[in-house]
Amino acid sequence: MSEGLSHALLVGWLEAPFAVAFLGAVVPILGDLPLLLCCIATGGIALQTLLSDSTTTLMLLGNHGVVLQLDPLAAWFLLLNAVVMVAVRLELRGNSERPAPLLPAVLLGGLNICFVVSDLISLYVALELVGIVAFLLILRDGSPQRLWIGLRYLLISNTAMTLYLVGAALAYAITGSFRFSSLSGLPIGAAQVLLLLGLFTKGGLFLPGLWLPRSHAEAPSDVSALLSAVVVTAGVAPLLRLAAIEPALLPLVRSIGLCSAVLGVLQALNAADLKRLLAWSTVSQMGLVVLSPAAGGALALTHGLAKAPLFLTAGRIRERQLEGWEQRVLPQSVQTPLWLGSLSIAGLPGLAGFAAKKLVGSDLPPAWALSLTLIGIGSVAVYARLWSPAPAPSSAPTPGIPPGTALLLISLVGAGLILTVVSAAEANGLQANDLLTSVLQTGVVFAAGWLLHRLLGRDHNSHRRSLARRMPQLESLQDLLGAITVVGAGMLLALNLLEVPG
Repeated sequence: MSEGLSHALLVGWLEAPFAVAFLGAVVPILGDLPLLLCCIATGGIALQTLLSDSTTTLMLLGNHGVVLQLDPLAAWFLLLNAVVMVAVRLELRGNSERPAPLLPAVLLGGLNICFVVSDLISLYVALELVGIVAFLLILRDGSPQRLWIGLRYLLISNTAMTLYLVGAALAYAITGSFRFSSLSGLPIGAAQVLLLLGLFTKGGLFLPGLWLPRSHAEAPSDVSALLSAVVVTAGVAPLLRLAAIEPALLPLVRSIGLCSAVLGVLQALNAADLKRLLAWSTVSQMGLVVLSPAAGGALALTHGLAKAPLFLTAGRIRERQLEGWEQRVLPQSVQTPLWLGSLSIAGLPGLAGFAAKKLVGSDLPPAWALSLTLIGIGSVAVYARLWSPAPAPSSAPTPGIPPGTALLLISLVGAGLILTVVSAAEANGLQANDLLTSVLQTGVVFAAGWLLHRLLGRDHNSHRRSLARRMPQLESLQDLLGAITVVGAGMLLALNLLEVPG
C-alpha cells in the first residue's frame, strides 16, 4: 500500500463541493465556475490515483468512525462523476431551466463520498444524501407525475436502506466494527444479505432495482443522464468493494448481476419508448459491472460515458416512440451520439465498451464469460433498434453537437484508445491471432444480435408485442416492495441450501 494523497488534501477535496454549494447559494453571481473547479480537481485526483496505482487510507474519529479509502477502484467512478457532471452543466449552458449549482454540487460531493468511504455507516449517510438530491432533481418542474415518481423512489430507497441499517447493526454486533474489512471471514448470513439488499436496490439491480426504468425515463433528460450514468453507481461501487474484500459474497453478487443483465435486455427488447429502452439497458449493464470486482470500475466508466450522451440526445428528439423508427429522419448531430454511444455499449471493437468488456470477461470463469457473450448478443439486438433512421437531406440545416455531448463522445473515444493500449500492455503485447479471434467473436455477436433484432421486428413488431405481454410487469409500488422481500428471502434460502462457507 502506498500513500497517494495527503490526508489533509483528501479531506479538503471531499468537503469542497459542499462548501461550493453553500457559496453558490450565498453568492449566486459566481455561477458554475466553483463547481467546475471541483469537477476538475476530482478528475485530476482520479487520474493521479489510476496512473500511480496508489491507495490512501484515512481513519477519522477513531476505530468506530469514518474510514476513507482512495484507491484505483474508487478512481474509475470518481473520473466518471467528474466528466459527466461537467458535460451535463455544459449541455445546459444558456438553458433557462438549468438548475442552480447548489444541488449538482451536493450531488458531486455525495457521490465522491460513496466511492471512497469504507465503513457501513458513512456509506449509509452518503447514499441517503445522494437519494434526496436525486429526488429533488427529478421533480424540478413540479409536475404531479414526476412528484409521484420521486416519492416512489424515496419510499423504495428508504425501505431498502432501513434493511441495510439492520444489516449494519447485525454486523457490528458480531464484529464490533462498521468497517468493510471487518466483514472479511465473517460467516455469510442475514447481516450480509441485508447489506447487499440495500445496495442492490440503490444500484438498480434485478427486482429490487426495478424502480429505475420509470424513474430515469420520466426525469428531465439531463437528470436522466446523471442518474443512469453516475448515480446508480453509488450502490454498485460499494458492492464491488465488498465483493473484493470478502470473496464468499461474490457468488451472490454475480448471481444477482447476471439476473439483472438478462432481465434488462429482455425488457429493453420490447420497450416502446426510447428513454425506457435506455433505462432498461442501464439495469442490464449494471448487472454486468458487478460481475467483476477487478474490472467492474472500468466497465462502469465506459458505460456512463456512453449512456450520458444517449440520454442527452434523447432529450433533443421530439418523438420518443420507437414505433416507425426506421422511417424517422434525424440530423447528423443526433445520429452521431446515438451511434457512438450505442455501439460502445454493444461492444464494437475500438470503442471503450469493447475494451472494458474484454477486461471483465478475462476476470470471469469460462461459464460466466459465455453468459457475457450471450448477453452481448441481446445488447446488440437492443441497440440495433436505433441504427436505422435515414439521414437528414443535405440541404437541411445541420446544427452542431452540443458541447456537453461532444465532451462525452471525445472522452468515450479517448477511453477506448487508452483501455486498448493498457490491455495490450498487460497481455505483453496483443498478438495478431488474439486480435483476429476477438474481432471474429465480436462479428459473430453482432451478426447474431442483428438477426435477433430483425426477427423480433418483423410483422409490424408483433413479436415484440407478444414478448411484452409475456413479461411480468413489476414496477408498481407494491410489486417493488414485494420484490425486496422476495429477493432477500431467496438469498437467505440459497445460502442455507448451498451452505456457503464463511
